[in-house]
Amino acid sequence: MTDETTPPPAGRHDPPHPYTETGLARLMLSHAYQETAGSALGGISPGADSYAQPGEFVENARRLARYAEDVLRWAVVYERERGTSWDDIGEALGSITRQSAHKRFADQVEQWRAPLDEPETVRLNGTAEDPRIPYPASDPEAAAGHLDSWLRDHTAPYDAWARRDQPVSAHLERHTTTSALIITGKYTARLLKDQMVPDPHKQADAADFHADLLERLAREGDAPPEVTEWIAKDRARAQALRATPGHGVPWDAMTSPNDDTDKETSS
Repeated sequence: MTDETTPPPAGRHDPPHPYTETGLARLMLSHAYQETAGSALGGISPGADSYAQPGEFVENARRLARYAEDVLRWAVVYERERGTSWDDIGEALGSITRQSAHKRFADQVEQWRAPLDEPETVRLNGTAEDPRIPYPASDPEAAAGHLDSWLRDHTAPYDAWARRDQPVSAHLERHTTTSALIITGKYTARLLKDQMVPDPHKQADAADFHADLLERLAREGDAPPEVTEWIAKDRARAQALRATPGHGVPWDAMTSPNDDTDKETSS
């Protein structure tokens, strides 16, 4: 038995934190590179040239060029997520002006940011969930695992990432426990935005999830002395919320007092 100041015991298998938005942008870039490399590999051997139709090599080259253009677009998105200025991007594009670089790629960056800044919904861990988020960022864990497998299958012994189990996913930026705690606030804020009276059971899930992260922070040795008190408050809040009946009140279910009065009068 532990006293109130003893942090929770270390967890053996803490789940990985979600990828940051910068990590997701790098995942998109890695995926674009993989599609380009896969297309290029198919054109190296001339073994099937005798079966090709007229114009097939040009079509394949055009397809490869489109994949390469995707790499460039996602490279710009990733640079912007990393904080690179439009001036530096313009310089990298061949010393063009920042205005020209912005005009060429701003739409791509805005399309990427829109569902992250104003998502259709938010997961319990605070990350955005929206059909506008493209694959592989929409399913990052599975996609990163697929890229790990693909790169291992196409790795030579002298490659820098040779003999690494996770040559892609291990290097994608993930949230720290501290930043994961911060983004959980997005979930509770979304509950308030979506419902006049938020679902108490979803609020309870959020409180327990927050307490789980605080316990993890304590195991990592980065928590302040008050963490035990914070955890206890979160657990108590979750327990009280789960005892609360109902599933919240959506905004569109609101009725004015006059509506009820009119119904009683008409009856």
